[in-house]
Amino acid sequence: MRANASAGIRRTAAVAAPVLVMVALTGSLLGAAATLNEAKATEARTQTRADYVLTGDRLPDRLAVPGGAGRSRCPCPTPG
Repeated sequence: MRANASAGIRRTAAVAAPVLVMVALTGSLLGAAATLNEAKATEARTQTRADYVLTGDRLPDRLAVPGGAGRSRCPCPTPG
């Protein structure tokens, strides 16, 4: 009976150890992805130098803005 109980503990540990490692790695990867996404968003906010910024998926290719040249897909430097 005693040998059977110790074998059960070893089997449980043999199953639990890889599961715990997998959970830890998954959490690390998800945390790293969230950190990178937040860093990208922060960098985009700090690098944007404009009075108004239009965002969205449904914007036209060219947008008529009074006093402005419109939206361009050119990665040209902005004056300033």
